[in-house]
Amino acid sequence: MIKSYVITVSEIDEPKDAVAEVREKLADVKLLKNTVGIVSVHAEYFQSGVYGAVADCLPFELAGISTTSLSANGDAGTYMFSILILTSDDCRFSCGHTDSLAEGDDVFPAVKKCYGDLRERLGEQPKLALMYAPLMATHIPGEYMGAIAEIDPKVPIFGAVANSGQTMDEILSYCRVLCGNEILYPAVAFVLIAGEFTPEFFVGSLTEDAVIMPNVGEITKANKNVLVEINGVKSADFFEKIGFGSEGGTSAGLLTSTFILDFNKKPAYGQGVVSRAPLMIDGENGILCAGSLHEGAILSVAFSTPDVVIQTANGVIEKIKEKEDISAVLIYSCIGRRLGLMSEHMKEIESVNDNMPEGVNYTLCYVSGELCPIAVAPEKAYNHEHNQTIIACAF
Repeated sequence: MIKSYVITVSEIDEPKDAVAEVREKLADVKLLKNTVGIVSVHAEYFQSGVYGAVADCLPFELAGISTTSLSANGDAGTYMFSILILTSDDCRFSCGHTDSLAEGDDVFPAVKKCYGDLRERLGEQPKLALMYAPLMATHIPGEYMGAIAEIDPKVPIFGAVANSGQTMDEILSYCRVLCGNEILYPAVAFVLIAGEFTPEFFVGSLTEDAVIMPNVGEITKANKNVLVEINGVKSADFFEKIGFGSEGGTSAGLLTSTFILDFNKKPAYGQGVVSRAPLMIDGENGILCAGSLHEGAILSVAFSTPDVVIQTANGVIEKIKEKEDISAVLIYSCIGRRLGLMSEHMKEIESVNDNMPEGVNYTLCYVSGELCPIAVAPEKAYNHEHNQTIIACAF
């Protein structure tokens, strides 16, 4: 059994005052034998030294990411620092991070070593791996999940890619992965959890009404996160032919759409769908997307709206309400969903705050990529990256 608490740190400038605030709030927290804290932090807390001072004063390890805005048990805002405390007598936690990852290098050895060391320290098969990743130009989270799958295909992976703003310059300048008192870039942090508990996963992205071009074709060639061919035709040419390409004057529309990858005809990836955000069209090489592409998946095209964002967020909360004995929920939502709400950029957070069941401790923050299984079978967890999606993990 895992018990949970949420504390927030309001002091953003003075480390000593922040430590005093946290110690006062911890007086009401009953820590059990094993404890870990999952953090969501605005970058201002790093620059002031508050995050490091708070991490040093806590009697348990931390892991998490930077974010641009968040909510913690209904307390919502931009300049915030939240800690979701997970504590247990019969569940165990193992926390750590990889060595620094270089652009262009093979990341498999570093990820496999880190995960293997943490699993050995845990001493048993983990029921869940929380993973926090940096935003990098040449590496995507699918690589990190692929490295873990080579040594532990059964473990469900849930987590996020760090965020720190709405523009690419802001994100790359300030996004960080957190582990203990370390503020990391670029490295991947993990929390492995073992014991008598069963995590529940929830995913919301698009509604049926949001799909404007269903089942346009099969992905016949992909290279990591580059969509190379659809139905054997270069992807840029394919969209040109169906009136949705650069020469047709709609390339901007394509880059504001969302691709849906349907795996139901390719069960090796799991029964279900994931969303992908197209980022750039390169007619020669393909369409760069914000996550891994999978050959054999059937592709549809959709457009999100503010209503779709709120509907899918509410759908996730309604599913959580159906579950019993939930103590804590970790929620991550794509920064693209926040941008899609335009002037009402806090509306999704407000909707979650209004609808979350009473007595459930939760944190929600905006991220640059969402990591969550679409299915978990006894022999394999079907872990995937997501874009334009809200994900939740309930304990």
